[in-house]
Amino acid sequence: MEDVTARLVLVRHGQASFGAKDYDCLSEAGHRQARLAGEILARRRPSIGRIVAGSMRRHQETAAGCLVGMGRPGPVETDAGWNEFDHEELIRVHEPRYEDHLILHREMALAPDPQQAFLSLFRAAFSRWTSGRNDGDYRETFAAFRARVAAASCRAAEATRPSGPVLVVTSGGPIAATVAGRLGLSPEGLLGLAFRLANAGITTLAFRGSGLTVEDLNDHAHLADEPGLLTYR
Repeated sequence: MEDVTARLVLVRHGQASFGAKDYDCLSEAGHRQARLAGEILARRRPSIGRIVAGSMRRHQETAAGCLVGMGRPGPVETDAGWNEFDHEELIRVHEPRYEDHLILHREMALAPDPQQAFLSLFRAAFSRWTSGRNDGDYRETFAAFRARVAAASCRAAEATRPSGPVLVVTSGGPIAATVAGRLGLSPEGLLGLAFRLANAGITTLAFRGSGLTVEDLNDHAHLADEPGLLTYR
């Protein structure tokens, strides 16, 4: 077996404040999830060197919680290449009247199953984005998103060589995009994986001469002992 040349430990952000005015900040559960992720990483991956996070608030707050759990001061490097795609833009382009969030929330609330109604809407918006037929409608195309995340992965992998494994705090979309090629996922499969990634779940990737190996995918055992901490939104 070829030697590992780089290892990335990807942590999805803790639970954000879904439905609140500012979604991007962590909920109380999200802060706890972040600390628990740090605690387990301190035991399993004590050789982690650099810590990188996307520039979104939920990434930065999760990274800070991980540091507390790991018992280390930092620093945290910021790389916006790990930011999530703009799901609000996808919905707004697909259905322009939903630029008004009140209309979106009202119509979803009136549906027999509001959660399923939103998921159906989002899948349709995501499919339009990933088709490549409407690229001029978006600030960032699906191809550009995948290229951005791939470039961030390369930067992080390069950083592992002098310092040991790199911890990356990001979102479900970039994690799914990073492993999608290796798993042979279609865009729809990528979205399905992103929906199944637990908040503060841990995915570990190893780079070898022949490519990328997924060592752990969506490990969330560290959240199992406390009721209510296993969340996906």
